[in-house]
Amino acid sequence: MLPLLLLCLNTVTTPAAATPTEDLQAILVIELYRLPAVALDRFTESEDAQTRERAALALSRLSSAPGRVPRLGALTEDPDPAVRRAAAFGLGLADGGAPHLREALGDEADPEVRAGLLAALGMRGDAADIPTLVEGLSGTPVEAREAAVALGRMGIAEAEGAGAPAVLQALAEQLVRIDGPAREGAAFALARITPDGDQLTERLADELLLRFRREPDPNARAWLVRALSRAPAAQAADALSRAAADSDVGVRVSAAGAAGKLADPDALEALLGDPSWSVRLAAIHAAGAAEGLDEAEALLIPFTESDEADLAAAALSALGSLGLVESARPWLQPDKPLQVQAAAVGTLSDVEQLLRLASDSAEAQLRSAAAGRLAALEVTGDAVAALLAVEDATAASAAAAMLAERPEPALLDAVAERMAAAYDHDFWMEGLKALEAGLAVAGAREPAGLEALIDGGLRSRDPAIRTASRSLADSVGRPRTAPPTHFLSGLPPINDILSIRSARILTDAGEIRVSLDPDTAPLTVWNFAQLAERDYFDGLTVHRVVPDFVVQDGCPRGDGWGGPGYAIPDELSWARYDEGTLGMALSGPDTGGSQWFVTLSPQPHLEGRYTVFGQVSLDNGGAQRVRQGTVVRDVIIERVSR
Repeated sequence: MLPLLLLCLNTVTTPAAATPTEDLQAILVIELYRLPAVALDRFTESEDAQTRERAALALSRLSSAPGRVPRLGALTEDPDPAVRRAAAFGLGLADGGAPHLREALGDEADPEVRAGLLAALGMRGDAADIPTLVEGLSGTPVEAREAAVALGRMGIAEAEGAGAPAVLQALAEQLVRIDGPAREGAAFALARITPDGDQLTERLADELLLRFRREPDPNARAWLVRALSRAPAAQAADALSRAAADSDVGVRVSAAGAAGKLADPDALEALLGDPSWSVRLAAIHAAGAAEGLDEAEALLIPFTESDEADLAAAALSALGSLGLVESARPWLQPDKPLQVQAAAVGTLSDVEQLLRLASDSAEAQLRSAAAGRLAALEVTGDAVAALLAVEDATAASAAAAMLAERPEPALLDAVAERMAAAYDHDFWMEGLKALEAGLAVAGAREPAGLEALIDGGLRSRDPAIRTASRSLADSVGRPRTAPPTHFLSGLPPINDILSIRSARILTDAGEIRVSLDPDTAPLTVWNFAQLAERDYFDGLTVHRVVPDFVVQDGCPRGDGWGGPGYAIPDELSWARYDEGTLGMALSGPDTGGSQWFVTLSPQPHLEGRYTVFGQVSLDNGGAQRVRQGTVVRDVIIERVSR
């Protein structure tokens, strides 16, 4: 297979006397089609540092390519710091990267590269690396920030030792630093790490409460509220009271989450009356998730009749999750907003009614809601078969996803037949997984046409489909076929991509201007621009808003289940998820398409996991005003001549 792939590469650019632009074009091809790591050797050995850096980033993205780890390890010794930084990031994404990171960190002197190595250790390291990360807190501001975030990642992963008193104390000491990013990183880590014993010591809680009262950065205050929800009762109550009265909306949103965790009915009641709708929405979610909150029904019922559809839907969903909705009929009436109807569907337990809705509803959102509810109920047998047969392929993909989790070999023929009849990206993605899971069951019989399905999947343009097809082929002992040479057709010239610089997103809530980053995420930027210039986004409603987290758009169905009918490869990088960062939504590796999101506050845990392809440059508060149901009227792409 390798000679053919390299031949394909040579059709894109001629190795002899290639210009930097030609090199970038070739690297783009290698990255896009996930060619073998050896294809990048010529570029990682280039005399041009920019070419080596871009090749190192591409090597980082070849997630399943054999040989990429030693190549990245070698690049940590490159004379150019930017190349070493890119190699460090790649090792953070790679199994087996940690030993190279540890070795490189011992020799590295450049603060930016050291910061990258510390960040990568947070993604790929283990408990043994915690002392190194704690030591990194005493470094330069950029090192301290990345070391703190890395410790937060260790906390999320529940690494042994992350919640030790010495670690938490070292993070608390960062809160007196002058540089804001280091304080913010430490506050993030303290919010994400569960202390040993599940509760902060009284002494540390007092210290964090003092720092919360003196902290000027609202983002750091918001993280500290979450950390203090694990404090002893007196300090937790004090922090909650102060946070609920904070002037910053994001801090009050965090207060709502803390009130739910503490099951504090008085605090929740006050926050449910907050002047900011996002705080009220967060309080509704918190009340629904609170354990042991006897007052939940009384607090939430009034919101089910709210004129604000997003609040009514959230309250209904929360009551449903608590088993407090006796009948969804009042909220399923056609005069109710679609959001509210979809929430009501999510409270149903009648399988036959749900199947009728998934099959016959005129509204895509209700079909999806019914399919999702059936999945939550973990239906089996005839119910899964019936859902598998509904006309809506996106809803039917929920049945295939169920079969991937709970295999039923008797339904493999139905899965294969539907895949063979028509190509739908979502159904194929879940169908391939269902076939692999089902065929792993003892005595399962291969469905007719399996080889043709595998071959078709291996030839797909969608990287996630190819990956799933390779996995299925390996599991049943089928050979992997190479893609044909015309597989590389349709790639845009790199200069056309690099000319795309910004976008104007016009919504009912105002205009949001974003600068785009084609240098780091060329394919994602190009895809976004192509969709925008086809008027794909015009008229779509924002389908997801999480207070102080993200707003998300780009679903043609309006329910978060839809896309353009294809997927693009991830273009992960070390770019930060600060407030106003534009990212690509995913349902798994290499599954981006048309759904994009904008962060409403810094979100370090997203870094290195979701493609960053832009940053809000001007919105006059527009993103913060966006609500679920806000309409995107137009997306205008702006270019520069090259």
